[in-house]
This record gives sequence, structure tokens and C-alpha cells, in this order.
Amino acid sequence: MPVRSANGLLTLYIDFNMIGGSILAREKRGSIQKLGRGTYRVWYYDATGKRRSEVVHGGKRDALACLAAHQDAPPEAPTKPSTSLTVERFYIDIYHPHLIQRGLAPRTIEGYESQWKRAKPIFGDCDMSTLRARDIEARIQALPTAGQQQAVYKIMRQLFSYAYRLEYVDANPMTRKIERSKRFDYYRRPTYSPSEARAVLEQATDYIYYRAVVLCLCGGLRRSEALGLLWTDVERVGDGVIVHVSKTWQRKRGTLGAEAPTKTARSARDVIIPAPYCDALDPAEREPMHGVVAEPRPNPDRVTRTWKAYCETHGIRYVSLQGMRATYSTILAGAGVSDAVVSDTMGHSVLSTRYRHYLDASQEARQGVASALRDAIGNGTK
Repeated sequence: MPVRSANGLLTLYIDFNMIGGSILAREKRGSIQKLGRGTYRVWYYDATGKRRSEVVHGGKRDALACLAAHQDAPPEAPTKPSTSLTVERFYIDIYHPHLIQRGLAPRTIEGYESQWKRAKPIFGDCDMSTLRARDIEARIQALPTAGQQQAVYKIMRQLFSYAYRLEYVDANPMTRKIERSKRFDYYRRPTYSPSEARAVLEQATDYIYYRAVVLCLCGGLRRSEALGLLWTDVERVGDGVIVHVSKTWQRKRGTLGAEAPTKTARSARDVIIPAPYCDALDPAEREPMHGVVAEPRPNPDRVTRTWKAYCETHGIRYVSLQGMRATYSTILAGAGVSDAVVSDTMGHSVLSTRYRHYLDASQEARQGVASALRDAIGNGTK
């Protein structure tokens, strides 16, 4: 409450407990916020310097332990090179090793490498200290397609942000708005309607990797997450099954695949598969260390090829396993489940990921919008 001191100044004292969320402790590179009884939000900075948060259920000691687990010291700023530093040299010597050290999923690293392949011919020999925003913009706009412009823009933004944080450059030109000459639309994957999804679950029971279909369509798992599951990760609870996602199974040339970490820390999560679709995932009398989808765990590309062939043979409209994950998101949106809950269930780091890649309004939803508009206008004219 405000208190007037002897010199006439008005001082305002703020009790954080009176405004919902109270900051309980401000530790090195992070803090703890109390959300409610037995619930805390831990704020910290990851290895890339981004501020992130995680909800902890338990006591203050649990929240402090979670914060301590994220107390990795930021990388020290190295000595600036005496000679000019090209974009290619920075990527090879510093940024790419940084990607490996972060423990990202192989497919994620492949994505960064693919972006670099497009940027290298354009920016590889450029001196990072002399590149300006207008030069970057002109070169990006000269690329022929929106996809190429998007890929090069993203990797250049990552490179300069990291170089600026480590003090290799004195200014980050990517903080200026970079205009692109072509508009990039995020790809929306084909999805199933709710009736089609039910038909697929009923018709495809003899498909060799049917459990992958159930996990992606009814649990929103990525293909790699479904293939990475062992029977020790599946738990029967009541009428449903809880799936503990903690690893992935990634394609690896010359092998069936290789076990790898989840895409991000938020991707490690628990997902509930409801009855009756969970019957195929009953862990009873299963070998604990065998793969859930199949044993041995198959190559991810083989699963995609066999599913496409199965759809062609049985007259089913083909939607990829990733499209089934998008189906999961779209169906839940139509059922009124909040974006935050769905994104958390799907393992997204940010809410915008769901809108960009996994959400498509159904025809029923559009009809509902039209009906709501009609009713609102009708009520307003009375």
C-alpha cells in the first residue's frame, strides 16, 4: 500500500502475494514463481541464451532442484580472431559443433544443415563483421523461391544471434527487419476428418505397424516418438493407457535406425490413449525391452512406405503419420480443447507451432462460424 514518508514522497510497497504470482527466489540465471498451492513455474536460460520456463508440481524444494538442474553456465566469450571471420568459418568451427553439443535430434540437425547448404553459396565467403542488413536482404530477395528465402533467412538469423552473443561481432544485422520478395506459406499436411479417423482405426487393424497409427492418430506422437517406445514406457491405467515419451527412433543410413533424444525438452511428456483404441497397446505379457510398434524396431522410412502401400491396396485415403499428428490437433481443436493443453500434449515448445503446422479448420468448424455469425446478427436486429 502507498505510504507518505517524512519528506513528502509517496512510496509504493508491492506485495507480490497479492497479485497472483509471487517471485520466491531469484537464483543465478533463473527464478521461481509460485502459481498456486503445490505448483511453481521455474524460469531459466537454456544453452542458447533463450529464456524458458517449466511448471513443477510439488514443494519449493522440488522447484529449487529443477532450477539447479538448469544452472548450466553460459559459454564464455572466446577471444576474437585476429583475421576476418567468414560466415562459413563460423558455421564449421563454432555453430555446427554447438548444435551437436546441444543434443538435438538428428532430424533437427539435418534441418539446420539443409538450410546451411542453401546459404553457403551466397554468404559463405562473406566477412561477418562487414555484412549489413541491406546486403543480406538483397541477397535473400534474389533467391528464386519462397522456400529458399525462408531457409536462408532462418539460418542467417541463427548464426548472427549466436555470434553476437559470443561477441564475435559487435552488431547483429538480423535484428533489423529483413524483407523477402516472396511470401512463404507454412505447409499444411492433409488430415483425416473424425469419421475418417474412426474408419482408419477400425479397418487397418491388420496393418503390420498398426500401433504406430494408433499412437500418432490418438496420441499425437511424432513418427520417431512412436517408434522409440518400449513396452516399459507404456502403462495401463483404468480404461486407458499412459505412454511415457522420453526418446525417439531416428533413421540412420545402413541400419534399422538409432535411438536418440526427443526433439526438445518439452517433447518428453506423458500422453493418454483412450479406450477402445488403447487395446492394441496393452503392455500385459509383453517383453519389457521390446519395441511397442514392432520388434526389432523398424527403419522409420520403411514404416512410411508400407503404410502408403497399405492405403493404396485397401482403398484408404493416404495421410502420413505426421498428417495423423495434425489430425489429432485438428480434432481436439474442434472439440474445444484449449491451445495450451493441446500444445503441451503434443510436446511443442511454443504455441505458434501448432497453428503453423498442425491446425486446419474443418468444414464443420467453418459451418459453426457461419451459424454463430447468423445468430449474432439476428439477435442484434431484434
